Amino acid sequence: MKVRTLIAGFFEVPLEHAIDLQYECMVMVWRKSLGNNLLVLLGLFGGVLGAVFAYVSFNGFRASTLNFQSFSQITFAFTVTPALMLAGIGYALLLGLAGGLLPGLRAARMPVIQGLREL
Repeated sequence: MKVRTLIAGFFEVPLEHAIDLQYECMVMVWRKSLGNNLLVLLGLFGGVLGAVFAYVSFNGFRASTLNFQSFSQITFAFTVTPALMLAGIGYALLLGLAGGLLPGLRAARMPVIQGLREL
């Protein structure tokens, strides 16, 4: 009876370690992908914050330049449109995605054991 328990324990321990290693690998991949998602969400937050700031600060703002040699004046007004705000948010999302792309590729190419050591 004790011999069977010893043999079963001998074969079960590597299986348990393999399951633990697989779980740690899944956790590592989840953390790395969560980091990429956080960078995209941070880009979205920055884009929305920038769009609101641009709308509040510059919508309807008038500026002018004066040429003192010919005494001509150029006047222009800034208008922040919804399309311009969406374009800014889109650029912010692209920058957030680009910011997470290189670390994500590095994590994907890294060996599992080295990735576990760096956690």
